[in-house]
Amino acid sequence: MAMLRDQSSRAPRGVRGGNVGVQIAFWAILLLGALARLTLYGDPRLSIATLDTQSYVDSSRASLLSTDVFSGRRLPTTNMVFKLVSGNSNCGQITVSMPAVGKEGRRDILPCFESVALLQSILSILGWLWLAFVLARHLTTATMKLLAAGVIILFAFTPQIAEWDSILASESLTLSLFAISLGLLIEAAFAWRDASRRPGRLVSALCVVWFIFFVLWVFVRDANILAIPVTLVLLAPVFFSRRLGIRSVIGVLAILLIVLFVFGWLGSRQSSRWQPSIQDSLRSWIFPYPGRVQYMSQHFAMPDPASAAFPFWFEHRAPTAYSTFLVSHPGFIVTTVMDNWLVFYHSYEQPYFPLAKTTTNFVLAQLGDVVHPGSAMIYLIDTLALVAFWAGALRGRAHQNLVWAWMFTWLFLTAGITLLLSYFGDADGSMRHIFPSLEMFRLLAWLSVLIFADAHIGRPEQAPVQPTILASSDQKK
Repeated sequence: MAMLRDQSSRAPRGVRGGNVGVQIAFWAILLLGALARLTLYGDPRLSIATLDTQSYVDSSRASLLSTDVFSGRRLPTTNMVFKLVSGNSNCGQITVSMPAVGKEGRRDILPCFESVALLQSILSILGWLWLAFVLARHLTTATMKLLAAGVIILFAFTPQIAEWDSILASESLTLSLFAISLGLLIEAAFAWRDASRRPGRLVSALCVVWFIFFVLWVFVRDANILAIPVTLVLLAPVFFSRRLGIRSVIGVLAILLIVLFVFGWLGSRQSSRWQPSIQDSLRSWIFPYPGRVQYMSQHFAMPDPASAAFPFWFEHRAPTAYSTFLVSHPGFIVTTVMDNWLVFYHSYEQPYFPLAKTTTNFVLAQLGDVVHPGSAMIYLIDTLALVAFWAGALRGRAHQNLVWAWMFTWLFLTAGITLLLSYFGDADGSMRHIFPSLEMFRLLAWLSVLIFADAHIGRPEQAPVQPTILASSDQKK
C-alpha cells in the first residue's frame, strides 16, 4: 500500500482523513470494480464465435517453435491463446454470430472455448486494474488518485470494452495487453527518470517485463507492428543521454525492437494474412477510380484486374504498390478520412450478442457513453494536451512533465498510425479493426485531463503580493 504514496512526500491535498483513508478508499474502488466486472456481465466463461474464430483455431495448430507461427493466417499471440482449443478434438460445432446479415447469436459456455473466454476476462480485469494502479501511483494528490482509479475502472468495465471479452477474436487481447504494456511503459519511464547514473535492477526488470508484454501485444494483429518504429524514434533522444547506464539499456532495447520488427514484417509478408486485406483495399480504394488505376499501371505495371496476368502481379507486387500509393498520396488519405469522418469517432459497441434489457444494463450503457464519447473532440483534446505538456516540459516547470509528454507522444502516434493502417489496410470490417486504436485516443483524452487536474490541484499556493507592498508602505510612514 505504501507504493501508492510514491510521488508525494507530503500529505495529499484535496482529501481529508490522511493517507490511510486514501489507501483504503483506493483499494476499495479497485476491488469493487473487479467484483462488479465479474458479476454484472454473467459467467466469465460465456463466449460467442465470429466468422474469424475458426481461422484462429486452425492457425494455432502450428508448432510454436516453427516459422509457421509467424507466417500463418493468424499471429503468434492469438496462436498461443487458441492452443487452449486446438489441442482438443472434441469441441463440436459452434454457432457463429453474423451481425452483418442480421444473425446475431447469444453467448454460451462453449465446449473447449470456455478457457479462452475466461483467460480473456482475467487478462482484461488484471490489465486495467494494473493501469489504474500505475496511473494513481504517479499522481500527487489524493483527490486525483481516487478519481483516476474510478475513471479507469469505468472506462474498462463498461460495455464498450468489457463485452468484447466474450468474443472469440483478437479485440479483447489487443485492449488488455495494451493496458498492461502501457502501465509497464509508464513505470519504466519514471524509473529511468529517477535512476542514478547507472540504472539498477528495477529499471532493467521493468524493461524486460515491458518488452515481453509489448511483444505479445504487437503480435495480436499486424497493425500493431508499426508501434515498433514509433518506439524506436522516441527512444533515440534518450539514447544520447549522458547517463551511460541508460544508454546501454536503450541500446539493447533498440536492437531487440529492430529484430522484432524484421521478424514481424517478414512473417507478415510471407503469410496468407495480407492477401484478403490488400484485395479488399484495392477493390474499395483503387479499382473504382480510373486515375488511381492509371497510377498503379504506370508506376507498378499493374495489369487489368480481370486479366490472367493479375494474380501473379498481385502476389508479388501488390503490397509494395499499394503501400507506396498510400505514402505518396497524403491528400487521398486526408480526403478519405474527412469523407468518412463519422467512422473515426463513432462510439463502438460489440454487435455480436445482445444483453438483456434490464435497468442495470441500461445504466452501464449510459455510463459507457460518458467515458467513451462519440465525439471528434477527443482528437482536439489529445492534440491540445500534447502541445501543452511539451510546452510545460520544455519550460522545465516540473520534471514529471517531460515523462508525461514523452508518454503522450508515444500513445498519440501509436494510436494514429495503427488507426490509419487498420482503416486503409483492410477495407472489409474497418469499423471493427479501428476500434482498439480509437479507444487509445479516448484513453489518452482521459489521462491528459486527470494529469492536468492533478498538476493544478497540487500546485503550491503563492503568497499574496499586495499585503507585502502595503506592509512596506506602512513601515516607511
